[in-house]
Amino acid sequence: MSACKVVSFETSETVSKAGAASKHKMTLGWDDLTTSLVRNMGMMPVGWKRSCINARLYVRGSQGPEYWTRSANIQSKLQNRLGVTPGRPGTFDAEVSSLYALDSKSPHRSLTLLHNDATALPFLTRTLARSRAMYAERAYVHHYERFAGADAAEMFEECFESLEEVVGAYEKFCGV
Repeated sequence: MSACKVVSFETSETVSKAGAASKHKMTLGWDDLTTSLVRNMGMMPVGWKRSCINARLYVRGSQGPEYWTRSANIQSKLQNRLGVTPGRPGTFDAEVSSLYALDSKSPHRSLTLLHNDATALPFLTRTLARSRAMYAERAYVHHYERFAGADAAEMFEECFESLEEVVGAYEKFCGV
């Protein structure tokens, strides 16, 4: 696959909250954070199946056994949602820390997910089409010609070819 990668970023954070009518503080659990994280994930185009190249989950504030008793379910839920290929080593990784920021006693928790998957393909395809259309209309080309001279046209064609390779690699991976 080409060196260009597009990474999606989702995060879910819960802090101790005091209800307006209540004096008691409440902290939402890991299952709620996971559900929120899944809801924050980008949508796939209709008819497409999500395929994940690589993903990393960052867990912060995992004090006590609560996270560890649920970690297998949390990771399984995220892997299923991402479309991780089972048995492919290095596809899904989790980094867990008991600390939230620098406060070891903080009740705050967060889940952050970085993933490179099929959701990048529509963005890359749209970017290629728009950039080709702008180039065909000569939008902003005069700036490049002023500084790059006669090499400007060749530079644009190399960029288009490079982006087409990336789009082709994502299409091959996703089976499109």
